[in-house]
Amino acid sequence: MALLIPLLVVFVGLMYLASRRQKKEANAVKAMQDSLQVDDAVMTTSGLHGTVVGLGEDTIEMEIAPGIITTWNRLAIRQQVSTADAEDTDDLEDSYDADAYEDGSYEDGSYEDGSHEDDSSAIYEGDPVDDRPENTSPRLTKD
Repeated sequence: MALLIPLLVVFVGLMYLASRRQKKEANAVKAMQDSLQVDDAVMTTSGLHGTVVGLGEDTIEMEIAPGIITTWNRLAIRQQVSTADAEDTDDLEDSYDADAYEDGSYEDGSYEDGSHEDDSSAIYEGDPVDDRPENTSPRLTKD
């Protein structure tokens, strides 16, 4: 019994310290969510990066791609992202080729990999081969 009381005190002390740290982190996130401004680069709890373009009382409007604006609950914003991280995503936008069609082809019939639609070597003819081994294991049946 004498050993139980100090063990209980240590356990309660550790629980207090853990909850205190968690409360501080929650307050810091809440303060960040309340201080959001237009043009802040942010990341949601699901990992989506975007730029704040509008603010509501409980929601924000976030641009996730040029011209694509979505509405999010403020609580879904995990952190503000530094401008250096936001510039990295701009590099991806610059590499997008607006002249290419969705399948990667251009008006002249060529593709991004250099092949051409008239190039018969670029087209695979024949049936695909199934290289998977057959299931030879016996089935268990209920007799």
